[in-house]
This record gives sequence, C-alpha cells and structure tokens, in this order.
Amino acid sequence: MADDSNYKAGVSATAAERAAMVAAVEKQSREFELADPDLGLGPVDTAVNRLVEFIGVCTLSLITVLIFVNATLRYGFSTSMVWADELVISLIPLMAFCGLILSVRRRKIIRIDTFIEKLSPGKKRYVNILASLLSAAAFGYLCYFALVYLELFGRDKMVYFNLPKGLLQSAIAGGSAVASLTFLAQAWQYAKAR
Repeated sequence: MADDSNYKAGVSATAAERAAMVAAVEKQSREFELADPDLGLGPVDTAVNRLVEFIGVCTLSLITVLIFVNATLRYGFSTSMVWADELVISLIPLMAFCGLILSVRRRKIIRIDTFIEKLSPGKKRYVNILASLLSAAAFGYLCYFALVYLELFGRDKMVYFNLPKGLLQSAIAGGSAVASLTFLAQAWQYAKAR
C-alpha cells in the first residue's frame, strides 16, 4: 500500500513539489556519480586505479584533440594531418583496455544480477566463482590470440611513424592479460569469502 500511496502522492503533487522531487533525485544522482569509486580501497589498489585512469584520460584527450584539430584543418583550411588518423586508430585499443581494466577492478562491469539475486548465498558464491573463472578464460583466450596476431603482424611498420604496429596494439594482449588476472583474483576472493 505504501508504494501505491507514494505513487499517488507523486501524481497529485503540485508543480513545486514535483520540482523539489526532481531536484532531490538530481542531487543524489550527482553525488553518486561524483563519489570516489576507489573509496575504501588500499593505497596500492587506489594508486593502480589512478594510474590506469590517468593513462586512459590522457589517451582520450589526445584522441579528442587530434580529431578536432584534423577536422578543423580538413574542413576549414583544406589540408589535414594525414598521420593523425593512424595515431588515433592505434590509440583506441589502449583507451578501451584502460576502461575495461578499471571497470573490472572496480566491479562496475556490466553483468546481469537479476537471476543471481534470487539464489541462496551459497549458490550465489559458486555462480560468482564460475562467472569469474569463465570471464578469466575468455580474456585469456583473447590474450592468446592477440599475442598470435602480434607475432604475425606486430613488426609491420606504421605508414607515417615508421614504428612497429605492435607497439600500440600490444594493449590488446596486455589489457586482456590484466583483465584475466583480475577475474582470477575475484574468483579467489569469492572462494575465500564464507
């Protein structure tokens, strides 16, 4: 009944009351979004997360600036930095895996909790262990094939920079390996928890 009365109160609220409710929800949402995601972690975990976050933000910033400047030059001045596209494409795996590593370490990766919440604590623990082990295996598999790819094509030179392509594409193998190890650590934590 309480839920129904709250619903009816929200429907029959005045414009000022609705505005106050919206403001309260916005304030809580903002506080949640701006809260420190590493609150309660140890200094080493916090430092690792901050370093990965810094690398990801710098990479995203560089990509944004390169695209903006190149688009401005191309459409405003009929010239461009032809090498910028190659660099942007090469930086995307690094940025993507920084985000992946952070989401796994902070346990913010998308997953479906609807079904697991209906399980008993013991079954929930085993399902979490199994899901973490399967995720570790999947990222280990990706890491293996990324290493095969790097072995085959990693020494190829970039067109404009004359650097090995594997230099920046190694982020796929490294990110996959770190994600796999992080999922293994999570499986271990679930196994230790009673």
